[in-house]
Amino acid sequence: MADSVVLFLTSSTIGLFIASYLIGSIPMGWLLVRIFYKKDLHKYGSGNVGASNVMTTTHNYLLTAICVIFDFSKGALCMLIAREIGLPIYVQMIAGLGAIIGHDYSIFLKFSGGRGILTTLGVYFFISPWLALLALLVAALFVPWHHLALGCVAAAFSVLAAVSIFPETFGLVGMEDLASVSTGISLTVILIFIRRLIARRTQLSQNEPLWRIVLCRLFFDRDIPNREAWIHQDRN
Repeated sequence: MADSVVLFLTSSTIGLFIASYLIGSIPMGWLLVRIFYKKDLHKYGSGNVGASNVMTTTHNYLLTAICVIFDFSKGALCMLIAREIGLPIYVQMIAGLGAIIGHDYSIFLKFSGGRGILTTLGVYFFISPWLALLALLVAALFVPWHHLALGCVAAAFSVLAAVSIFPETFGLVGMEDLASVSTGISLTVILIFIRRLIARRTQLSQNEPLWRIVLCRLFFDRDIPNREAWIHQDRN
């Protein structure tokens, strides 16, 4: 009996991770810009395929809103499916992580993608709407200084700290739940750093020293301090 349960959980976890990855891989931003503007989003703005670059490239609020809702829903939807099937919280977290990885490294775009911030926010929302609200408030503090990229990192760390220090506030009363969620949120932070740090250099940053690129990617989510030069560079 125990072996059957383990086999079920293992197979369910693997299958759900693959399904979540495929759902996360759907590049809504890229598709919208391709359909309505006949453009490849990789070649414009930041080169990412998320909602922020949709706005930068098209200045279309409707398309950006659609992209925001879709990308946000990916993580939450995959976790909801896991919960409705009756799978434990750690499998739900794996489903959410699968959606984030899919968004960051879409199989439909030769393993390129976005930064996964909205999909990560959807994961936080599913765990607790208050966690998502905390993340938004912390990130918003950096907007007046035009450092939203740094704000996203601070928001992820704030969520991790909040879950660790005030678990009851977010409904995490069991040790198993707390360990699974804390580990999952820690992995979302790691994914944010990995996605930023291992991106390829562009022609604009070929001559930049490595230390400067690393700092710029961590703080600004780009290779150089000058945002205007970064988003208007020739990516063809």
